[in-house]
Amino acid sequence: MALIQGAACDLVPLGRRDPRYRFFDKADRMTDSAPTEERLFTERELRQFDGTRGKPAYIAYAGVVYDVSASSLWRGGMHKELHYAGTDLTRTLRKAPHTAEVFTHATVKRVGRYSPL
Repeated sequence: MALIQGAACDLVPLGRRDPRYRFFDKADRMTDSAPTEERLFTERELRQFDGTRGKPAYIAYAGVVYDVSASSLWRGGMHKELHYAGTDLTRTLRKAPHTAEVFTHATVKRVGRYSPL
């Protein structure tokens, strides 16, 4: 079996005889599924994921929506009593004591794209 390189693909199939197909991402991690389209969230849809009453806590930053539900810093849908889940935090992160690197933590997962329209 050999890795088939694709010019415009992030993930490429490996071993076409395997009915499930195996894929490698850019970091050379093997996955069992092909890439899927990301969900597009509007402002109204994002507000539904506010982390209250058992709902997931999602936030948007720079056009990307992240699930921060697993982070202990976002319990109850609020972060440091300053920021609420279900909102776009692109502008407010400029004032934060950290950088956008926080979105690479293991407890933060990318779940889609954000379009406020």
